[in-house]
Amino acid sequence: MSESPPTRLSDQPAELLADRWYIRLLWIRHQITSIEKKVKAQGELSLNSEDFSILRRVLEMAAYHCFDEAGVHYKTSKVGKAVSHLRKPDLFDKEISDISTKLYERWQAGDFVPGPVFANNDEFSSAEESEDDGVKTAVGKSYLMKGIKITEARNGGRTYALDPNYPKRDAAVVGENGLEVGAWWPFQICALRDGAHGSRMGGIHGRGDGAYSVVISGAYDDSDTDFGDTVYYSGSRGAPEPGIKKEAVLTNASKSLMMSKTRGRPVRLLRASKGNSAFAPKVGIRYDGLYRVMDYSQQETNDGIAYWRFTLVRLPGQVPIDLSKPSVEERREYARMMNRF
Repeated sequence: MSESPPTRLSDQPAELLADRWYIRLLWIRHQITSIEKKVKAQGELSLNSEDFSILRRVLEMAAYHCFDEAGVHYKTSKVGKAVSHLRKPDLFDKEISDISTKLYERWQAGDFVPGPVFANNDEFSSAEESEDDGVKTAVGKSYLMKGIKITEARNGGRTYALDPNYPKRDAAVVGENGLEVGAWWPFQICALRDGAHGSRMGGIHGRGDGAYSVVISGAYDDSDTDFGDTVYYSGSRGAPEPGIKKEAVLTNASKSLMMSKTRGRPVRLLRASKGNSAFAPKVGIRYDGLYRVMDYSQQETNDGIAYWRFTLVRLPGQVPIDLSKPSVEERREYARMMNRF
């Protein structure tokens, strides 16, 4: 499809501006271009966790959008072009790049059926750890990085990927899955390797029959509350749309937690250092035991964004949360690892 729409609302066709679905596409495009402008004006280091959270939310909205049959909304909104600009892992991390590429290619192939788009789950990179023109690749030398392939880029950034020759434990298992409370990893991909959490970046790992694990990572510090044995955990949320009041987004991940409550299945809970919690590790990510989903309800942020909030309660009879992990030696090895390839 050709994409050459005007960029100002005043230039948009009046009949389209009366269509809320078309306005929704313009809003998605605006969120993406606003972040692009920020990068151009302030540099890639200006991107923060909220920017990445917004991009993930709008990509999810775009993936589930119901386009008109004639394809006018897609062509005129230029949303495809905006999404295509996110296909830069050195700027927007590998997950966003993967999803953007797959979504854009889906649209370019003429497939506008709403549905999920998944990133490659075996690689990890971030705004700080990119794969721009990798010049050196090796399996991690530190014991913390066993089974992880590390690629160093010309700009000094690094990309981490699972080594296909190293045995990976399946994370789609209910319960402890052979883990001990206090188990700690420098990156989430290492937890993926050891079967603690089945997603390299996502906060909830689950399927239709229930969730297996969750990560408290600080993505929704404005609504998550962590009391240690009791956690109020936010599911994925949609982004605000001016003048539109919406129900909370019900993603497959949130559905899996609801199913865990229905079936009474426990979930593994991990805490990442990015979380604004007194129980978060100083660095990396730590397994803190099994929790049960006791309740869930719709809530709303101060900005009017609806979301599902889950009440997770730690199962009794487990060893206490080990706030000493990572240990002093693990922190030292982490520091040594980050200063050598």
